[in-house]
Amino acid sequence: DIYIKSGFLQRSVDAYEQSLSLVARNASALSKIANIYEKRGEYEKALEALEALEEMGIDEGRRKVFASGVLALKNAVSVADRLVILASLRTKSEYFAREYVKELLSSEQKAAALFLEQNMSAAFLDVIWNARLDEGSFKEVKNPLLLSILSAKGVVKADSEESGIFELDALRVVNGSDAKLKADLSFEFVCQKCGSLDIDYFFSCKCCSATDSCKVITSIVPKRESDMSFLESW
Repeated sequence: DIYIKSGFLQRSVDAYEQSLSLVARNASALSKIANIYEKRGEYEKALEALEALEEMGIDEGRRKVFASGVLALKNAVSVADRLVILASLRTKSEYFAREYVKELLSSEQKAAALFLEQNMSAAFLDVIWNARLDEGSFKEVKNPLLLSILSAKGVVKADSEESGIFELDALRVVNGSDAKLKADLSFEFVCQKCGSLDIDYFFSCKCCSATDSCKVITSIVPKRESDMSFLESW
Protein backbone atom coordinates (compact mmCIF):
# COMPACT_ATOMS: atom_id res chain seq x y z
CA ASP A 1 0.00 0.00 0.00
CA ILE A 2 2.88 2.36 0.75
CA TYR A 3 4.44 1.60 -2.63
CA ILE A 4 1.15 2.52 -4.34
CA LYS A 5 0.93 5.84 -2.50
CA SER A 6 4.55 6.57 -3.47
CA GLY A 7 3.93 5.74 -7.13
CA PHE A 8 6.08 2.58 -7.23
CA LEU A 9 3.48 0.42 -8.96
CA GLN A 10 5.72 -2.50 -9.97
CA ARG A 11 7.13 -2.76 -6.45
CA SER A 12 3.59 -2.80 -5.08
CA VAL A 13 2.67 -5.62 -7.49
CA ASP A 14 5.72 -7.60 -6.35
CA ALA A 15 4.75 -7.10 -2.70
CA TYR A 16 1.13 -8.14 -3.29
CA GLU A 17 2.28 -11.24 -5.18
CA GLN A 18 4.50 -12.16 -2.24
CA SER A 19 1.46 -11.86 0.02
CA LEU A 20 -0.49 -14.14 -2.35
CA SER A 21 2.26 -16.75 -2.09
CA LEU A 22 1.57 -16.80 1.65
CA VAL A 23 -2.22 -16.53 1.52
CA ALA A 24 -3.48 -17.51 -1.94
CA ARG A 25 -7.08 -16.38 -1.33
CA ASN A 26 -6.17 -12.81 -0.41
CA ALA A 27 -8.99 -10.90 -2.10
CA SER A 28 -7.66 -7.49 -1.09
CA ALA A 29 -4.27 -8.13 -2.71
CA LEU A 30 -5.85 -9.50 -5.89
CA SER A 31 -8.18 -6.51 -6.17
CA LYS A 32 -5.32 -4.06 -5.76
CA ILE A 33 -3.23 -5.93 -8.34
CA ALA A 34 -6.16 -5.67 -10.78
CA ASN A 35 -6.39 -1.92 -10.08
CA ILE A 36 -2.69 -1.44 -10.79
CA TYR A 37 -2.86 -3.35 -14.06
CA GLU A 38 -5.85 -1.21 -15.10
CA LYS A 39 -3.88 1.97 -14.34
CA ARG A 40 -0.97 0.67 -16.42
CA GLY A 41 -3.22 -0.34 -19.30
CA GLU A 42 -2.34 -4.03 -18.91
CA TYR A 43 -5.92 -5.23 -19.28
CA GLU A 44 -5.09 -8.88 -20.06
CA LYS A 45 -3.38 -9.20 -16.66
CA ALA A 46 -6.19 -7.23 -15.01
CA LEU A 47 -8.70 -9.72 -16.39
CA GLU A 48 -6.73 -12.64 -14.96
CA ALA A 49 -6.86 -11.06 -11.50
CA LEU A 50 -10.57 -10.26 -11.84
CA GLU A 51 -11.36 -13.81 -12.91
CA ALA A 52 -9.48 -15.10 -9.86
CA LEU A 53 -11.62 -12.83 -7.68
CA GLU A 54 -14.80 -14.16 -9.28
CA GLU A 55 -13.64 -17.71 -8.56
CA MET A 56 -13.60 -16.61 -4.90
CA GLY A 57 -17.25 -15.54 -5.17
CA ILE A 58 -16.67 -11.79 -5.61
CA ASP A 59 -18.73 -10.12 -8.33
CA GLU A 60 -16.36 -8.28 -10.67
CA GLY A 61 -18.62 -8.38 -13.72
CA ARG A 62 -18.61 -4.62 -14.29
CA ARG A 63 -14.82 -4.33 -14.21
CA LYS A 64 -14.46 -7.39 -16.44
CA VAL A 65 -16.80 -5.84 -19.03
CA PHE A 66 -14.70 -2.67 -18.97
CA ALA A 67 -11.36 -4.45 -19.33
CA SER A 68 -12.56 -6.79 -22.08
CA GLY A 69 -14.24 -3.86 -23.84
CA VAL A 70 -11.06 -1.79 -23.86
CA LEU A 71 -9.13 -4.78 -25.22
CA ALA A 72 -11.69 -5.26 -27.98
CA LEU A 73 -11.42 -1.59 -28.95
CA LYS A 74 -7.62 -1.83 -29.05
CA ASN A 75 -7.88 -4.73 -31.46
CA ALA A 76 -10.48 -3.07 -33.71
CA VAL A 77 -9.05 -2.47 -37.18
CA SER A 78 -11.55 0.09 -38.47
CA VAL A 79 -13.92 2.84 -37.36
CA ALA A 80 -16.85 0.60 -38.31
CA ASP A 81 -15.51 -2.13 -36.01
CA ARG A 82 -15.14 0.38 -33.16
CA LEU A 83 -18.69 1.60 -33.64
CA VAL A 84 -20.07 -1.95 -33.52
CA ILE A 85 -18.16 -2.69 -30.32
CA LEU A 86 -19.15 0.59 -28.66
CA ALA A 87 -22.79 0.17 -29.69
CA SER A 88 -22.83 -3.16 -27.84
CA LEU A 89 -21.16 -1.66 -24.76
CA ARG A 90 -22.80 1.77 -24.46
CA THR A 91 -25.58 0.52 -22.19
CA LYS A 92 -23.07 -1.25 -19.92
CA SER A 93 -21.28 1.87 -18.73
CA GLU A 94 -21.45 5.64 -19.18
CA TYR A 95 -17.75 5.48 -20.10
CA PHE A 96 -18.52 3.50 -23.27
CA ALA A 97 -21.60 5.63 -24.03
CA ARG A 98 -19.33 8.69 -24.10
CA GLU A 99 -16.81 6.90 -26.30
CA TYR A 100 -19.63 5.94 -28.65
CA VAL A 101 -20.73 9.58 -28.95
CA LYS A 102 -17.09 10.66 -29.57
CA GLU A 103 -16.72 8.11 -32.36
CA LEU A 104 -20.00 9.12 -33.99
CA LEU A 105 -19.13 12.82 -33.82
CA SER A 106 -15.80 12.19 -35.51
CA SER A 107 -17.12 9.92 -38.25
CA GLU A 108 -20.90 10.08 -38.71
CA GLN A 109 -22.36 13.35 -37.43
CA LYS A 110 -25.83 12.75 -38.83
CA ALA A 111 -25.96 9.46 -36.96
CA ALA A 112 -24.61 11.28 -33.89
CA ALA A 113 -27.38 13.87 -34.11
CA LEU A 114 -30.02 11.15 -34.32
CA PHE A 115 -28.55 9.24 -31.40
CA LEU A 116 -28.25 12.36 -29.22
CA GLU A 117 -31.78 13.45 -30.09
CA GLN A 118 -33.02 10.24 -28.47
CA ASN A 119 -30.35 9.59 -25.81
CA MET A 120 -29.04 13.01 -24.76
CA SER A 121 -27.42 13.21 -21.33
CA ALA A 122 -25.57 15.89 -19.36
CA ALA A 123 -22.68 13.40 -19.25
CA PHE A 124 -22.09 14.13 -22.95
CA LEU A 125 -21.80 17.92 -22.51
CA ASP A 126 -18.00 18.17 -22.68
CA VAL A 127 -17.81 15.64 -25.54
CA ILE A 128 -20.20 17.69 -27.68
CA TRP A 129 -18.72 21.02 -26.60
CA ASN A 130 -15.18 20.06 -27.60
CA ALA A 131 -16.18 18.51 -30.96
CA ARG A 132 -16.21 20.33 -34.29
CA LEU A 133 -19.81 20.13 -35.39
CA ASP A 134 -21.38 20.34 -38.83
CA GLU A 135 -24.40 22.65 -38.75
CA GLY A 136 -26.18 20.71 -41.48
CA SER A 137 -26.13 17.49 -39.49
CA PHE A 138 -27.90 19.11 -36.52
CA LYS A 139 -30.47 21.34 -38.24
CA GLU A 140 -33.41 19.11 -37.23
CA VAL A 141 -32.47 18.92 -33.53
CA LYS A 142 -35.33 19.38 -31.06
CA ASN A 143 -33.88 17.88 -27.86
CA PRO A 144 -33.84 20.83 -25.38
CA LEU A 145 -30.45 20.13 -23.80
CA LEU A 146 -28.76 19.37 -27.10
CA LEU A 147 -30.31 22.46 -28.65
CA SER A 148 -28.99 24.58 -25.77
CA ILE A 149 -25.46 23.31 -26.33
CA LEU A 150 -25.63 23.87 -30.08
CA SER A 151 -27.04 27.37 -29.57
CA ALA A 152 -24.31 28.28 -27.04
CA LYS A 153 -21.65 26.97 -29.45
CA GLY A 154 -23.12 29.01 -32.29
CA VAL A 155 -23.75 25.92 -34.41
CA VAL A 156 -27.46 26.72 -34.71
CA LYS A 157 -29.49 29.85 -34.08
CA ALA A 158 -32.37 29.01 -31.80
CA ASP A 159 -34.24 30.44 -28.86
CA SER A 160 -33.70 27.38 -26.73
CA GLU A 161 -35.10 27.01 -23.23
CA GLU A 162 -32.91 26.92 -20.13
CA SER A 163 -30.96 23.70 -19.99
CA GLY A 164 -30.85 23.42 -16.21
CA ILE A 165 -27.05 23.58 -16.33
CA PHE A 166 -26.19 26.96 -14.83
CA GLU A 167 -22.82 27.41 -16.54
CA LEU A 168 -24.22 26.58 -19.98
CA ASP A 169 -27.20 28.92 -19.60
CA ALA A 170 -25.01 31.71 -18.22
CA LEU A 171 -22.57 31.36 -21.11
CA ARG A 172 -25.37 31.72 -23.64
CA VAL A 173 -26.41 34.98 -21.98
CA VAL A 174 -22.83 36.32 -21.77
CA ASN A 175 -21.95 35.52 -25.37
CA GLY A 176 -25.23 36.89 -26.63
CA SER A 177 -25.15 40.17 -24.70
CA ASP A 178 -21.80 41.65 -25.76
CA ALA A 179 -19.87 40.87 -28.94
CA LYS A 180 -16.60 41.84 -27.23
CA LEU A 181 -17.17 39.70 -24.17
CA LYS A 182 -16.70 36.06 -25.06
CA ALA A 183 -16.68 33.14 -22.65
CA ASP A 184 -16.06 29.43 -22.95
CA LEU A 185 -16.67 26.28 -20.94
CA SER A 186 -13.98 24.19 -19.28
CA PHE A 187 -14.38 20.80 -17.67
CA GLU A 188 -12.96 18.79 -14.79
CA PHE A 189 -13.82 15.28 -13.71
CA VAL A 190 -14.48 14.37 -10.09
CA CYS A 191 -15.03 11.08 -8.31
CA GLN A 192 -18.39 11.25 -6.55
CA LYS A 193 -17.18 8.79 -3.91
CA CYS A 194 -13.86 10.27 -2.74
CA GLY A 195 -13.88 13.74 -4.36
CA SER A 196 -10.57 13.37 -6.22
CA LEU A 197 -10.16 15.36 -9.44
CA ASP A 198 -8.82 14.12 -12.78
CA ILE A 199 -8.07 15.81 -16.10
CA ASP A 200 -10.05 13.27 -18.12
CA TYR A 201 -13.17 11.18 -17.77
CA PHE A 202 -12.51 7.80 -16.13
CA PHE A 203 -14.25 4.49 -15.57
CA SER A 204 -12.34 3.65 -12.40
CA CYS A 205 -11.16 6.30 -9.93
CA LYS A 206 -7.36 6.34 -9.64
CA CYS A 207 -7.57 7.14 -5.92
CA CYS A 208 -10.36 4.99 -4.47
CA SER A 209 -11.00 2.61 -7.43
CA ALA A 210 -14.74 3.31 -7.42
CA THR A 211 -16.32 2.40 -10.76
CA ASP A 212 -18.73 4.59 -12.74
CA SER A 213 -18.32 7.34 -10.15
CA CYS A 214 -17.03 10.07 -12.49
CA LYS A 215 -18.99 13.31 -12.77
CA VAL A 216 -18.30 16.15 -15.21
CA ILE A 217 -17.81 19.53 -13.50
CA THR A 218 -18.41 22.55 -15.73
CA SER A 219 -17.01 26.06 -15.26
CA ILE A 220 -16.95 29.30 -17.25
CA VAL A 221 -13.59 30.64 -18.46
CA PRO A 222 -12.47 33.43 -20.84
CA LYS A 223 -12.51 32.33 -24.46
CA ARG A 224 -9.05 31.77 -25.95
CA GLU A 225 -8.08 33.82 -28.98
CA SER A 226 -6.82 30.67 -30.68
CA ASP A 227 -8.06 27.10 -30.88
CA MET A 228 -4.53 25.93 -30.05
CA SER A 229 -3.85 24.45 -26.67
CA PHE A 230 -1.25 25.96 -24.38
CA LEU A 231 1.34 23.36 -25.36
CA GLU A 232 0.64 23.78 -29.07
CA SER A 233 1.01 27.55 -28.86
CA TRP A 234 4.18 27.17 -26.74
